[in-house]
Amino acid sequence: MIIFTLLIMLSVMVISIALMRLLIPKFKIIRESIYSVVAVYAADSGMEWCIFANRNDLSAMSIAPGQPVNLQTIPGVTIQIYGPSGATCLYSESSDYRTVGSYNGISRSLEVF
Repeated sequence: MIIFTLLIMLSVMVISIALMRLLIPKFKIIRESIYSVVAVYAADSGMEWCIFANRNDLSAMSIAPGQPVNLQTIPGVTIQIYGPSGATCLYSESSDYRTVGSYNGISRSLEVF
């Protein structure tokens, strides 16, 4: 009876370990897809901020190229804005901007030409 019980417990343990090895990477993928959505929305927020500054000629809102912007988003989110010829979000006839939103190591980028 003890040997039979040990065999059943061993088989349950092996099945549990196999399932965990299959499921843990899936949980990581799910978590990173959520981070990706947050990064896309951060990049979109930066792009909208830049277009707003461009349309309203808000030169005071310009920042150094590629520097993280704090748009009072959720903690851990950074937004980087890159513009034409080193100027970011300055008023010009053409819009050529790229924003990069990052959250927990996941980055997504949007461009407007």
